[in-house]
Amino acid sequence: MDIPYEKVVIRFKDGRMLKCEIQRHYSFTFKTFKIITREGKVQEVAVDDLKAIFFVQELEGLNYMDTKMF
Repeated sequence: MDIPYEKVVIRFKDGRMLKCEIQRHYSFTFKTFKIITREGKVQEVAVDDLKAIFFVQELEGLNYMDTKMF
């Protein structure tokens, strides 16, 4: 049985950002959890190192520049 994955963008406290996938079987009571990077590598991430997790539909962002004129 395959565990489904969710696409996320992770922001770390040190300013790094990582686009990856996370298993739906997780809990923030865990001290660490495993992610799959865009290159397909499995990494373990410590929850204490995280600033935010954003759940997204696609890992590729839109390439546009929002210019405001006043």
